[in-house]
Amino acid sequence: MSIGTKGVPAAAARKAAVYIANSTVVNERIRRAYGSNATVIHPPVSIDVDGAQEPVPGVEPGYLLCVSRARGYKNVAAICQAVADSPGERLVVVGGVPDGAVGPEAADRIQGVSRL
Repeated sequence: MSIGTKGVPAAAARKAAVYIANSTVVNERIRRAYGSNATVIHPPVSIDVDGAQEPVPGVEPGYLLCVSRARGYKNVAAICQAVADSPGERLVVVGGVPDGAVGPEAADRIQGVSRL
């Protein structure tokens, strides 16, 4: 008696007062899984460049940046390979580098960062 991919019991899903999604795609997933439409609250599209900033420990300036979870369909491995094939370039992947995406020849230039 579960619905969706997380095994949420149908009775619990019906008790939700409101569903919130961060995109129309997620709203559609919620509609298919739970039979309810979600309120879509889009995330901010920019940041305050004058706001408070902190350096990430262990990350030196002068790198390319990729922000993505390590999921196959997001092609983070292809980004890692492109940087590995580009001598002198460094990459920081916020969200983690996919397993096996970086060979030993580029391991010192491609860094995964998580839990910021």
